[in-house]
This record gives sequence, C-alpha cells and structure tokens, in this order.
Amino acid sequence: QGAALMEFPTHLKSLETAAITFVWAFYIAYNMSLFAFKGFQPAVLNYVQAIC
Repeated sequence: QGAALMEFPTHLKSLETAAITFVWAFYIAYNMSLFAFKGFQPAVLNYVQAIC
C-alpha cells in the first residue's frame, strides 16, 4: 500500500518540475526580450509579471 501511494506523488513531482522549468524558461526569455528591446514592455507581459 505504501509503494502504491508513492507512485502518484512521483508523477506530480515530475509535473511540478516541468512546470517550474517552463516558468523559468519564460522568465529568462522575458528578461532577454527586455534587454533586446531596451525596456519595451507589452501589457500582457506586465500583467504576467504582476501575477508572479
């Protein structure tokens, strides 16, 4: 029973890791775009940054 209970959290852990990786990739791309456009900030990205 204990081993069966451990399988689902492992799946959730991998899903969480994938989500964190996606967020960091988006964050890095966002910072790179700010550097490239010298402070150009689309309203959608400002909204996303305010949420995070």
